[in-house]
Amino acid sequence: MDKQGQLIFIKSIKGHHWSGFHRYPKCKDTVIAALSKGGYATGLTAGEEKDLEKKLNLEEGKLGRYSNYWEDYSVILSDKELQLDISNPRDFLDYKILMESKRVANSINEKHLWPKAEYVIYDAEEDAIKDNLAVKAKRQAYKKFNSFSSTKMKEVLKLLGKNADNSSDTLIENTLSEIIETDPAKFNDVVEMKDFKIRVLLQTLIDENIVRKRKGIHYYGDVQLGYDQDAAVAFLQNPENQEMIMVLKQKLKAHDVVNDG
Repeated sequence: MDKQGQLIFIKSIKGHHWSGFHRYPKCKDTVIAALSKGGYATGLTAGEEKDLEKKLNLEEGKLGRYSNYWEDYSVILSDKELQLDISNPRDFLDYKILMESKRVANSINEKHLWPKAEYVIYDAEEDAIKDNLAVKAKRQAYKKFNSFSSTKMKEVLKLLGKNADNSSDTLIENTLSEIIETDPAKFNDVVEMKDFKIRVLLQTLIDENIVRKRKGIHYYGDVQLGYDQDAAVAFLQNPENQEMIMVLKQKLKAHDVVNDG
């Protein structure tokens, strides 16, 4: 059994009536182990099954995924918060059942991963760690953001799928700031790309229709650069293809001159 000694809280997600169903206050609700061809979805590992069978004085195999033990087993929930002490074998069993249910989101920070959830498991320690990681990611993102020139900001936005070539510096800064607030990890991933400059060049070539995509394949004229973006980037990074890089940059420069004119 993992997470021993920790308290886990299961809370009702208020404000949602799933599939037209409304559970009135003070009413009881039950969550059971779902049955499929693979047996009952208990979330228990083989080791946990054996460990719990001993601690709950159950015969060997009683907690197996094909056991009829699960036919009548349910976890009772209500609008009131349910507290589980995972050091208690019975509570741990309930916890594992809830973790496997589509009706129960496993984290308050990631409820969107369980769109049908009516309840959420709140693990104070786990969620505190996630919150801390999110704060660190945001702090790291803003540190980089504050050191960027307007050109660098445009490049970052380009790789985030937002062409900001004709946007004001204020709009660019505001847009990047919103991205950092909602998804700092994504911002950091883009900024830390080792092939950042090549990807910016490739995306600029695509934006200017110098490089075209047909069914995902990247072409310059009739020359295939790659079957997808990563392959095209690898092609352009290859030392043997540096002449192609020079040709593309000259093409882009000439294109810019024509547009400026």
